Amino acid sequence: MSGEGVFRGLGVWLACAAACCVLLRGDPCAGQGVEEARGALDGARALAEGGELDEALARYEALAEAHEGQGWLLREIGQSLMDAGRFAEASPWLDRAIKVDGLDVEAVLKAALCRDALGMSGEAARLYGRALLLEPGHARAAFNLGRLQIEAGELEKAEATYRDLIARHPNHWMGLNNLGLLLVDRGQPTAALGPLRRARALQPGDPGVMHNLGRAHAGRREAALALGWFDRALAALGAEDLSAVRLHFDRGGALFALGRFEEACAAYRSALSLDPGYAPARLNLGAALANLGRDAEAVEALEQAVAYSAERIAILHQIAVNHMARQDPDGALIALERARRLDEGNARTWTLLAQAMEARGDAAGAEVAQRRACHLGVSAACP
Repeated sequence: MSGEGVFRGLGVWLACAAACCVLLRGDPCAGQGVEEARGALDGARALAEGGELDEALARYEALAEAHEGQGWLLREIGQSLMDAGRFAEASPWLDRAIKVDGLDVEAVLKAALCRDALGMSGEAARLYGRALLLEPGHARAAFNLGRLQIEAGELEKAEATYRDLIARHPNHWMGLNNLGLLLVDRGQPTAALGPLRRARALQPGDPGVMHNLGRAHAGRREAALALGWFDRALAALGAEDLSAVRLHFDRGGALFALGRFEEACAAYRSALSLDPGYAPARLNLGAALANLGRDAEAVEALEQAVAYSAERIAILHQIAVNHMARQDPDGALIALERARRLDEGNARTWTLLAQAMEARGDAAGAEVAQRRACHLGVSAACP
């Protein structure tokens, strides 16, 4: 399933300052312990943001040793590394915070966000689920869990997650949008219109909601209505925005359905100008050209679609192999997650995923990936 219309919502909430009022050495709630720790934390944060990671990590370690067993501090260190975009380095600190206080829902959420940012969707989903066990009404955890369930193709679970989220937070417009999108992809475009219209009432100018309303009407074979929403979404987003690839593609589909093949070709070419490797646009461009009687151009477009589709996955595999050679399994997992989303049935992707997860110490994840590779015909992966 495409993720173009799914809101990711990976912004990180800052921890409540009141959480710092815990038993630090020197009676922090009386004053000085927290202030000293905060000053040291800010200094280390500045080093991390400035790219001096080794020095920052050394200071974080010294700070943690000076205030041993303080879960809030470990969480704050993880947060500061996340703020610097250092998700791989942040994860161990957040794991330590959870070990100190397994009921700290914000530490669990931040650990989930780190895994999410690194492309480790399975671990992220597990942690979002844990956050919801600790706090069933946690909107951020529920929203992101539902998104990952959509990306994993677990649409029934995602629907249940989003319906519970919306029952608790009726005005969560991003949840309403994602619920509508997954209903479209489950073949229920009429049911999708309700949550999508509610989302638009709450966020009338959002191009993603307009796009998904167009997709719902397209699913109902209402091509003219769909085209109207796609045009509004494109005007709001901008035709040259890099995230408009799927929007141009869907607009081309509406034009195709209306028999406006020349305009459909232009829409598909707009998608390809932003992402030359977007194979579905090449396939549909070929079909539109064929309907115009331009057979030679149609064949060329279709041949390019095949070449691009295979090439993108092969390139991602090579990127992953390069990361593994540099002892960077996290980087490999990010590339392989992209490859998996392009083709769930690619055996080499699952073989490399098993190797990367094993290198990272995720034995359970490696076993799952290895079983999938075996199922896809890789005899060496079978027990």
